[in-house]
Amino acid sequence: MRRLPMIGLMAFLVIEASLARAQCNPVCASQPAACCGIQSDTFLAEECTGATSSLIHFVVPGANIGWVDLRSPATFDVSGTSGSVTLGDVMPVTFQFTIGDSAQNARFQIIDATLSVIGQCVATSGNSYSGLPSLISQQGRALQVSGRNPLYCRFTPAGKSTTDLLCFGVKGQVGGPFQSGQMCDADRVEFVCGSVL
Repeated sequence: MRRLPMIGLMAFLVIEASLARAQCNPVCASQPAACCGIQSDTFLAEECTGATSSLIHFVVPGANIGWVDLRSPATFDVSGTSGSVTLGDVMPVTFQFTIGDSAQNARFQIIDATLSVIGQCVATSGNSYSGLPSLISQQGRALQVSGRNPLYCRFTPAGKSTTDLLCFGVKGQVGGPFQSGQMCDADRVEFVCGSVL
């Protein structure tokens, strides 16, 4: 298991602590969805800028993972994989997909809070969808979803089962507020990810 430099670990622990301090209030739009009783398998990936961006390039707070732009041969191939994904948290939309081609090189390495590499994200192309929504609501944001070349991410947290996510590029209300805290000086939401079923 590879580990990344210690400075990233300190930054990653800051976000964990800041999220733990978050308290619920009656205004759902200003807090994590779980505070409003909303349970979702949909996660937003926030792009990092500033000092920590040379180490962690995206943070997916809801899944407790980060993405590092460290390319390497892919450890899995999802060409021809079919399944279903749900996007959105207020009025969730479930749709079917079939992956056309899976890249031979990983686009991102996935890290956990200890900065151990626990998985990868690979680019896909030539996919087909049945019911892919063009617009979703997630964490109070209206987001336009693009089905073009999403990332297929696979990771296995320590002591847990493997999770597969399909992550789509988004446009629309991609600005703050962000959930990644001090670990990531986020400037936009770049992807929405749904758990593959």
